[in-house]
Amino acid sequence: MVTFFKFYPKRDVDLYTWMAEWISKGAVPLASLNLQKAVHPDFLIPDAWHHQMVYGVGPKGIYLTNPIEVASWGIIQEQLCSKSVLLVRREDIISRWTPFSNLYMLTQSVDTQWSNLNVLGQVVNVLREEKLLEKNESRYLPSITSHVQIPAVYDSGITMFLKKDSLYYSELLNAKDLPIISEKEKNIAAG
Repeated sequence: MVTFFKFYPKRDVDLYTWMAEWISKGAVPLASLNLQKAVHPDFLIPDAWHHQMVYGVGPKGIYLTNPIEVASWGIIQEQLCSKSVLLVRREDIISRWTPFSNLYMLTQSVDTQWSNLNVLGQVVNVLREEKLLEKNESRYLPSITSHVQIPAVYDSGITMFLKKDSLYYSELLNAKDLPIISEKEKNIAAG
């Protein structure tokens, strides 16, 4: 039995208690995390989302495999409550660009998120910046774009796996989506 629980938009749930309860019932959680969130300023932003099995929870955080690590609750919350967006490095765009590249294709997606994120405009901006950098005219640039945002095919959340013969099979089968945190609660939490 498998059930996926979305965590974006942010959910009104005590993640520690919720996961501990399911693990105690024999469930195996698999976290879909946006590793491009909560990155230490001294580290490079990873180029992908990641799926990690959860094998426990505790006061220090969530115990994950692949790699074996303990992630703090703050980091997990940020990686777990993420929009479905992937950051593409400017270097990856520049290295693939040729004068024959057809940017028009970026406007042809049936997924409206491509136009909502203005992916074509972001890519053109990176190419424009690169042209100015090549001409040593970086003084005309207030900043350099490091990444372009594109829609991701992932949803952040937790997939719960449970054996079919489990006493809690029916509970997981009939589990409802976790409630979305209200705007009032967001404001209170933000201080």
